Amino acid sequence: MKIHYNSVYLMDLNKYFAIKLAQYNDDLFFCLDENDVAYKHNIQLFLANMLQLSIDRLSLYEEIAKLDRKLETLLNPHFIEQDFTKLECTIMKLDPWETLLSFICSSNNNITRISSMCESLCVIGDKKITQMMIPIFEQNQDTGDLQFVKHELQPIYAFPSSELLFQKCQQTHDPVGALKKLKFGYRAKYIINTLEKFLELKMASGKPTDAEFLLQNISPLNDAKKIDYAYAKYWLMQFSGVGPKVADCILLYSDISTLFKVKKEDMDSEFISLTNTIEENIWNKIIPFDAHITRIALRDFPHIIKKSNSKNLELMKEDLMNKFGVYGGWIQVLLFTKEIEKNKST
Repeated sequence: MKIHYNSVYLMDLNKYFAIKLAQYNDDLFFCLDENDVAYKHNIQLFLANMLQLSIDRLSLYEEIAKLDRKLETLLNPHFIEQDFTKLECTIMKLDPWETLLSFICSSNNNITRISSMCESLCVIGDKKITQMMIPIFEQNQDTGDLQFVKHELQPIYAFPSSELLFQKCQQTHDPVGALKKLKFGYRAKYIINTLEKFLELKMASGKPTDAEFLLQNISPLNDAKKIDYAYAKYWLMQFSGVGPKVADCILLYSDISTLFKVKKEDMDSEFISLTNTIEENIWNKIIPFDAHITRIALRDFPHIIKKSNSKNLELMKEDLMNKFGVYGGWIQVLLFTKEIEKNKST
């Protein structure tokens, strides 16, 4: 059983909650602080939206398999066995502000260190929600396996707002140096510069929350402002540490629908039309390009990528996005996961 302890931010309530999230086979369970039980339904909707549970995975994979013979070959074993649990194909939709800083931290980094940096930002903010009993594990020196040691009462922090994080960082004599001591490396300067630029722009826009301000500028569902992919990406790239790939990741993984919900009544139904659900989140089409995806694209999809585009990542991505349409982001996650698994087994 996988168990996670974390804070989550509900944009529509502008409120943080501490949750214990557990997965057992295909079932997902969560526990709340006793003071937050009244928000149980809100958390259910949040988790369903975050994990895009309204999208029937079987229908999704069937549609993906129709797009290209390589994808059909990749998915065929799962269709035969009727087992899709190993695919774990999910585009998590998260708070845009947290997503922005998290992907700045992700530059040339691994998941463990990225998580550690995000936790450090929460500790710096020092906005404690509650405390939870968390199991502590240590590595067995003989077997290398993790073994349970004890339960320990630990604080759960909210992810800090731009104002709070900037204020806390400025309390140190050297904000960049302080983050470097926490092993942020060269990303420390990116974080501080982004905070300064972000606050400058946000203050000129009134008093929106961080999420609201981001969505005003990157969500295509905002009727007040015509936002296309090129504009949203260009807008994000003004922040330090945000290049083309990081901007694509921020767009793909940000929850852009909460404040500009197209069909809010659909949130009450367990499943809705596959096409409507995917098209509603337009940025699901984005295919972030890293070394793995570049290698896969050149190796497995030369019939899609124009020869003249094979040395230009942006043009290669454009070819694949034109071919895969609204399923592009899902296919990227699927291909990336499969490639990592293959590399581990060799």
